[in-house]
Amino acid sequence: IESIDHVELDEEVINVSKEHLPWGDAWKDEKVNLIIGDGAAYVKQQADKGESYHVIVQDASDPFWIDEDGGVTTLPSSVLYDTSHFESLYKLLRPKEGVLIFQAETYNIPSNLESIRKWRGLLGDIGFGNPRYGSISISTYPTGQIGFFAAHARDDGGGGEKVCEASDACVGDGGVVVEEMEILPEMDWNRILALFYGLSGKTRYYHPRIHRSAYDLPLWVEQYVNGDGVNI
Repeated sequence: IESIDHVELDEEVINVSKEHLPWGDAWKDEKVNLIIGDGAAYVKQQADKGESYHVIVQDASDPFWIDEDGGVTTLPSSVLYDTSHFESLYKLLRPKEGVLIFQAETYNIPSNLESIRKWRGLLGDIGFGNPRYGSISISTYPTGQIGFFAAHARDDGGGGEKVCEASDACVGDGGVVVEEMEILPEMDWNRILALFYGLSGKTRYYHPRIHRSAYDLPLWVEQYVNGDGVNI
């Protein structure tokens, strides 16, 4: 890694992290460039300047809230989920090699699941190749589960991942679910394992097997996110 541009809207988040989190000295690394400012504005500015990144990680807060009466309250971070912002992110990534990862809510809340399907379709329309929704366990988040999208700046449809569609549901002869082990074929798992072992036990959540399994979703979620299922 040559450099990291970290954009944070609220400087107090950085101050609290420095004081209370075990990795609070991360910003002392000379490779890290901390920008206190509006993330959406920064992305557009950098894209308009013709800058480019190999990886962009957007860990944004929720873009909306569902009120008790069923109404929708749009939250400030919604600007980080609209079409123009995703277009700027795509423009800012290196062609055919850049990767976008962003916080994408939980599939356990119907309104969130609807957004997950919408975002997947939007990413595909913009030109991202094979956007995938992955799941992680977060005990402090409602339902204990939250997800993310990983999308590549390429227009070739991505790797050869087998996605279960409602029409076949990955069911083979005799109604037995077919296991597709050739998932994420573009990943160099030997290299990932080597990097993981090099961390010498510094991670408490991540390991390569949970990386691999993050994209194994409940069948009804996979079917709905991919456009053929029913939001239950």
